[in-house]
Amino acid sequence: MVRFWKILEVASFAVCVVAFLYAIALSMHWFYTASLVPVPQLGKTQEFSIRGKAVYITSEEQYELNGAFLIAFVGAALAGWIEVYKNPFLRR
Repeated sequence: MVRFWKILEVASFAVCVVAFLYAIALSMHWFYTASLVPVPQLGKTQEFSIRGKAVYITSEEQYELNGAFLIAFVGAALAGWIEVYKNPFLRR
């Protein structure tokens, strides 16, 4: 059973890292390429502030970013819970 918890903890932490890096890469991509003024014809009306620069993105892009951060948070919380309460890497 300890092996299951080890695999689950490592997998959830890996998912956390990948989702967090994806969210950071996505926001950096917007920093360099997104419109600085709203473009209602394309649906780019959501203001998003990155490093003090306001860019405009679509609501779907905002949901994508929020989802990536949510997945990262849940993965980190699960890995932390497993480490604290199950201690699969503790030598017995």
